[in-house]
Amino acid sequence: MAHTLRSIVKQATHLMAEVTELEPVEVTGVARDEKGWSLRMEMLEYKKIPPAGDVIAEYAVQLDAEGELLSFQRVRSRLRSETVSGEGV
Repeated sequence: MAHTLRSIVKQATHLMAEVTELEPVEVTGVARDEKGWSLRMEMLEYKKIPPAGDVIAEYAVQLDAEGELLSFQRVRSRLRSETVSGEGV
């Protein structure tokens, strides 16, 4: 079955929430090649009051062509209130 971009994002979000037990915040990038899919995702690591103090972690995620999780790596973390510059997938 060919996966759509929407189905891959949904699958990756579900798998990362299940594996890390963290809340997905946003998918910030997706790329496809002959081996599968690469995604950048932000996950909520620590919830604070006020929310500007929440700690958000960015993950590099690899799925195979069928949408199965191959690997993930925590790339960096930041406070929700901090801005970040885009670097691509």
